[in-house]
Amino acid sequence: MTKHASSTFLTPYSSEDDDDLLASAMLVDSYGRNENGEREVFIAVMGVTGSGKSYFIREVTEKGVIVGDGLEACTQSVKGITMRYKGINLTLLDSPGFKDTYRSDTDVLYEIWSYLDSTYRRGLKLSGIIYLHPISDVKMDGPSLRSLRMFRKLVGEDALHNVILATTHWTSVSEEIGKRREGELKAKFWRPLLDEGARMVRYAGDRRSGLDLLDMLIDRERVTLSIQRETVDEQKDLIETGAGQVLNEELLRLQRKYQEDLQRLKEELEQADERSKKEIAEIIEQMKAKLAEAERDSEMLRERGIQRDRSHRELVKRLHLMQLAHQTEKATWEKRQEDLTKVVQELQANRRQPTASTMKDVMPHVATVCESVVQAFILYLNMRSVKI
Repeated sequence: MTKHASSTFLTPYSSEDDDDLLASAMLVDSYGRNENGEREVFIAVMGVTGSGKSYFIREVTEKGVIVGDGLEACTQSVKGITMRYKGINLTLLDSPGFKDTYRSDTDVLYEIWSYLDSTYRRGLKLSGIIYLHPISDVKMDGPSLRSLRMFRKLVGEDALHNVILATTHWTSVSEEIGKRREGELKAKFWRPLLDEGARMVRYAGDRRSGLDLLDMLIDRERVTLSIQRETVDEQKDLIETGAGQVLNEELLRLQRKYQEDLQRLKEELEQADERSKKEIAEIIEQMKAKLAEAERDSEMLRERGIQRDRSHRELVKRLHLMQLAHQTEKATWEKRQEDLTKVVQELQANRRQPTASTMKDVMPHVATVCESVVQAFILYLNMRSVKI
């Protein structure tokens, strides 16, 4: 492979613990090529729960991916499925969706951000994002609108030209109904994204249609997403990012609503008869639980990003120091190897067998070279043990 002058090879990160690395855990340089000179392209597949993300990836890659039945979520973390396509290693990132059955939007946003933040710090960028939306949805409800707002803030206007908005589940509706909903999305809900360069298409549900979407993205210039720039380049906490603010505003709104509902229910409880008091008391307990959950999610959104960023910076610092030590040791090893080569060349030039005196001169060089090799190997193992 022809090395690029400024190439720094990096390893992808998986959000589901360090043991579950991306299927394409190749070494990637700053040009997006692995150590064999092959292109590594990453495309994220996003959307609300039930939009068909895992199904899309299974159909396109023809690899085993668990697909949910109904509205229950299957994908719990960002996972990469790699396929060889048109001479490149193409990795599709299956991400958990908002409106998840069992997880809060805070957990989902943190999971997606954690992956995007870590990979960006290590040089990996996306070539595009496919955002799936089921055309079978009767309307854009509150959670769907919030998901779209967070997605827009997460990506940022500068990267929207690498976004495809794809409608799914066309077999679940008539052409007339689907076309009408498609028109509403284009004219109203998706208009701001389309105006900034996003493209809107239909996904027919088969492999060929999916590959057509990939063809629209694989040759696009890699982009930095807004949430990556905010947390890495601008060093903002997760809650301070555009996507974090959208979610936090919703959590604060819910807290106010639950508090108002609780106050109203307590007033009703004072005026209610004995039979109604029991029912109202049960509703109050449910409302308290919802309020506690909203408060917990808001605090989690604030704290998890801060804690993770602190630990991440410490790991980056450690890795940087180890890399400097490795570079120093490498330079020393190369110098010692050069000295040893000169001694051997002198012996060959004189065409004489090494005497005890010359061997005495050579052996220290051999010993130091061997020592450098061992030290460099130990440093390499230590660097491999540092997970970012």
